[in-house]
Amino acid sequence: MVKKKIDKATTFYVVLIALFSALVCVLTIFVRIPWGKGYINFGDTLIFLAASLLGPVGGMIAGAIGSSLADLFSGFATYAPFTFVVKGGEGFLCGILYTYVFRKQRPMLRRLFSMLIAGAWMIIGYFLTDLMLYGWEASLFNFVSGPIQAGASLVVALIVMPRVPVLFESVKHHTDNDEEELYAEIEEKKAAQAGSSADTRSDEENTDTENNNKSDTDKE
Repeated sequence: MVKKKIDKATTFYVVLIALFSALVCVLTIFVRIPWGKGYINFGDTLIFLAASLLGPVGGMIAGAIGSSLADLFSGFATYAPFTFVVKGGEGFLCGILYTYVFRKQRPMLRRLFSMLIAGAWMIIGYFLTDLMLYGWEASLFNFVSGPIQAGASLVVALIVMPRVPVLFESVKHHTDNDEEELYAEIEEKKAAQAGSSADTRSDEENTDTENNNKSDTDKE
């Protein structure tokens, strides 16, 4: 039973990661604005949402896979390995900040701070990428697009996120219930094992006592 619940929760989580990865890829490809050597896109919006909903690992995978696939499919293969690291790091950082660091903040501030810092990581990451690939001139020119992309994606994410409570609550409810039931079953199993061990020890002690009494009787 415990294994089934673990498999169920894992499958649900993997499906959501795959869904967000696909959505990141699609949004990046079809909603974009050419700029310099690359383009401005709104895939970061879904990376922010994935990180907030699925945590750091889910955000990292969705960002890394979805965004790098978009580069490959769009003819920007040179960027793909860098995008894998930059966007994966963006999702991971946003997830860590949202889930753990700012979890005691008000909801709006929690989202804002997490996305701002993760967006800053993305801006710096692509600045260094352009610097390595094309030099200072191109990197400075493309550096302007970073804040535009991060800012626009952040605004959209802040608008959308509170308006999808059904999805967020559904995932939270599903995950929390699975965890609670799983931990309850594990605790019950531990208690049963502890009780069984105690009974075994008690039986052994009783047997030893009986043997000792019998030995004393035989001696008499």
